This record gives sequence, C-alpha cells and structure tokens, in this order.
Amino acid sequence: MVIAANRNTTVTVVYNSIEEGDFSGIMQIYSNDPDSRLVNVNVIGSRFAPNYMEFAANDVFILDEQKMDVKLDNYDNINGFQFDIKIPTKKINKITTTVYKPSETVFTPADTGKNLSVECRQVDEQTYRYFCFFLNGGDIPQGKNTIMRLNFTPTEALELGTCTFTISNIKLSTPDFTNKYAGASDIPVAFNVIKKTQEIALSDFPTMTYGDNPFTLPTQTTDGFDIVWNTDNQGVVEIDSYLLSIKRAGTTRIVATQAGGNYYEPLTKEFTLTIAKSMLTVTTDDYFRMEGEANPNFSISYDGFKYEDTMESLIKQPTISTKAKLNSAPGNYEIIISGGLSDCYEFNYINGTLTVIAKEEQTLYITSIPEMTYGDDYYLLPDTTSSGLPLTWSLSDSSVASIEGNKLNIQKAGTTTLTAKQEGDTTHKTFTEVFTVVVKKVMLNVTVQDTLRYEGEKNPEFSLIYEGFVLGENESVLTAEPVTTCDADENSPTGVYDITLSGGKADNYDFNYFNGILTINEKPHLKGDVNEDGYVNINDVVAIINHIAGTTYWRYADVNEDTNVNINDVVAVINIMAGI
Repeated sequence: MVIAANRNTTVTVVYNSIEEGDFSGIMQIYSNDPDSRLVNVNVIGSRFAPNYMEFAANDVFILDEQKMDVKLDNYDNINGFQFDIKIPTKKINKITTTVYKPSETVFTPADTGKNLSVECRQVDEQTYRYFCFFLNGGDIPQGKNTIMRLNFTPTEALELGTCTFTISNIKLSTPDFTNKYAGASDIPVAFNVIKKTQEIALSDFPTMTYGDNPFTLPTQTTDGFDIVWNTDNQGVVEIDSYLLSIKRAGTTRIVATQAGGNYYEPLTKEFTLTIAKSMLTVTTDDYFRMEGEANPNFSISYDGFKYEDTMESLIKQPTISTKAKLNSAPGNYEIIISGGLSDCYEFNYINGTLTVIAKEEQTLYITSIPEMTYGDDYYLLPDTTSSGLPLTWSLSDSSVASIEGNKLNIQKAGTTTLTAKQEGDTTHKTFTEVFTVVVKKVMLNVTVQDTLRYEGEKNPEFSLIYEGFVLGENESVLTAEPVTTCDADENSPTGVYDITLSGGKADNYDFNYFNGILTINEKPHLKGDVNEDGYVNINDVVAIINHIAGTTYWRYADVNEDTNVNINDVVAVINIMAGI
C-alpha cells in the first residue's frame, strides 16, 4: 500500500480469531523522508473471537430443487440467529420474476440443529427472512457444524449459466445476548444452472445366455427422450425396434445414444454384453452285450438345444467311444462322450456303461470216443451240447470214418481226428472239442487144415480156413494171403510135420494163425504090385525075378509074405493076376 504525500489513510489491522483478549503489535511504515526511513507504530487493542456463517448452494438442473447448506463456524454457543435471502430473478416477457420460492418443507435439520425451529417470512418480492431459534432453550455448541439445509422449489425454468442467492442481515444470538458476527453484509451464494444429465433405467444388462428370450431395451431416457441402440457385433445380438435378440454366444459392445436438447446433455452409454454359452446335455444309454460280440451301435441324445438348433448346428458333433473290444473280458466299461464343439453351447456329458456279460460255457456228456474195431456198427454221437444247441461234427480223414447225421460210421481201420463244434449264440460261448478216433483192425483167424499124405508123394496144396471176416468180406480183400511152409518134401520119411502160416496182409485185418500138421504115412500096398506102379501085371513078375537075381531091390517082392523072395512069389503074382 502506498500513502500519497500530504494525505491521510486508515489502516485496519485484523488478527486471526483464535481466542478473545488483548493484543498488541508493531506496524512498520516505510517513509520517503531520507532522514527517517522507518517509522515503528505501536498497535494496542482488544479482540474477540468472531462467529461466521457460511452458505453453500449446489449446482442444479434447470427445473430441479435447490438445496442450500447452512453452516456455522462459531466460538460461542449460539441459541438463535436470523438472516435474509434474496431470490434470483429472470425476465419473462419483460417482467422480472423470481425463479425460486421456499419449499413447503422449508428446511431439513442436521444433527446439530435437530431441535431447531425455523420460521420463514417474505420481506418483499425477492427477499425472505428466516428466524431460527431453539424452543427448548438449546443451542448450537462451539465448532464447525452444518446445522440445516434450506429447500427451494423452482417457479420457472432457469437459464443455463450462473445464478446467485444473496445473504444479508445476519444476526446471531448468544446466551449473553452479544452479537459477534464477523462477515460481509451481503454474501453472494452462487451456483451453476447446468444441463441435466440423462439417465437410462438400465444400469447393466442381466446375465444372458444363448437361448434366452429377446430382451426389451428401454425406449426412452428417464426424462422421456427416445434412445438409439446399436451393437458392434450383429453376429452375437441383433437389435430391432428396441428388441435385442440373441444370435450366438459371444461378447459385443452395446451403445445407447440420445442427442440431448436445450436443457439436456447428450447421452452415450456403453455396455459390454456377454452372451454365455447354453448348457447342452449329451447323454448315452447303458448297454449290455455278451462277450465275444461286437459292440452295439451307441446312440447319443441331446437335451438343451435352443431355438431351432439341432445337432447339425454344432461345429463338431460329439463322438462316443469305449475301451471294450470284441475280445474284451466280461465286466463294465465306460461309454465316453467327447469332442463336441460349438459357438453357442457348453457340453455336459453324461456317459453310459457297457456291460459285457460272460457267455455260458457249453459241454458234452462224452469226454472221448471209445476205441472201435473195423466192422463195428456206427457210433452214435451227441447231436447237441449241454445248452441244447446243435453240434457240427467233422473229420480230418473221411477215409477212416464218415459222418451221417450224428452217426459215426467206420470206413476202415486207422486213426482220424473228430471235431465237435458249436458256434454259440447270444448267451453261450463257442464250443470246440477235438477227439481222436481209433479204428482197430479186426482179428482174422486163419487155420491151415491138418493134412495126410503118403510117403514119396509131393506135399499137397494146404487148405486154409478163414474165420472172422466182417461185412460179408472174404479173402479177396486181403492184400496178401497167408502162405504155408512145411519142412517135409516128397523124400521125407513117414512122420508128423508142422505146417506153418505167415505173410498175410490186409488193411483192416490182423492175423491170428493156427498152424496145421502134415502127417506122412506109408502108402497103402496093392498085393502083387511089386514095382509099386499101382497094377499087378507081368512087370511085377519081372521085378521079382530081378530082385531074386539081385539086380534091384523091391521091398514088396515077398508077395506070399513067407520072408523069402523066390519062385513062389512069382507064382503068387500069377495067381493074383489070374484072380485066384
């Protein structure tokens, strides 16, 4: 501050209102007098702790109520106060009119002013006076306090910009009846009249899932202006006439816009909308099969398709599998569903169980084929297993035996393999059993007849007797007939000789030989047949003479059996010839 030459000025010294009491200080004044540059002035006085009132109005929309907060910053207990409020005005058709009036609810007390009574009186066209006091002798304690809120109702639409209430004639009352108010005589309380922010009656989208019904969007703001809706991903949702329809699962940005107007701010509100995938339950049934069978065709059922979707709507349809194979042992095997892929569905797989049931064993009541002999009648084979299922019989060598129905017919001696097979059915296992069939050769008894001959003769052809041929066969079926051997020949003396059999061969017969006896006897003698030619004639007479002469020996020369060979024997021959 500069004090002009030869002029007076008033200086007001204000100390901080910390507490009441005396104060003193030194004020230094700098002079342009070269002889006295600095002048110290002692300042002495008394002070009091002032009380302040503060008023605060909020920015409002054009037609909104005004709510003004009233605060006290007091160092005394205040039991009453008053103040005037001048209402803002505007010109309408060149007529000045106030834009607010006190509301029916004049004030709303705060905690510190809850026992406060307020009376409002109109002083003039613009000014209202408020009388505030405690009916029960209470007061407002020292401190900084918001004591109440004044309520004003708009009478006209305000113009955008700054508007001001004016506070004046402030009076405070303390219990000692002093009025200690330190403040301006006219206090402007300014506030801004602003465009109203528009709102939508939708804070956020509800959780939405593919398959939900169309969602109806708000058509207007809360102030009644039409909203324009858009989406940046029409593959996820489609908006038509305020109806949001779901197309598939995914995320999209939804934007609501309203252009605003003279008194309303434009509206742009963005939402992030996520359409969750719907749950699709995929189920397979439980299945049963017998062991050894192929797995059945597993089926899949779906529950949860939305709209007109089918399994063809899936990117990839689920597949079904199991660890059970054709030769898997009896037991339970999980039927597993997996691999489904979709833009719109999560998959809930409900697997099934494949039960492989053990097939029943099949048996035969025979454990072997008894040995048979060539020529035996047929052997009757079982025609079913223990299950009652028909058997199939087969032979490895049909030349040994043949099968007719369930009859095993012998063809020849030998060994062959007989196989019994039953393919099984839905409840019985396949049955296979192999038997060895042995067909023995039949025993053929061969007997050589005992034979008698005379000494000096050749051995006759020995006769064989066969016993044991079967099926009407005879020695013609032998590949080699038995042969006879005997040690005797035509020169062998009388006696008994063995006739031995051997060498017989046959496909179906074994040989049991019964050997014979060859008996060589003396040949029977025709009396007078000296030369043993079978006749009695002159030759026999000559033979006797030669015997007598000693040229030859004839054992039968003693015709008359007198132990001498002489002329009497010749006579005997002649008599035989004569029949005497």
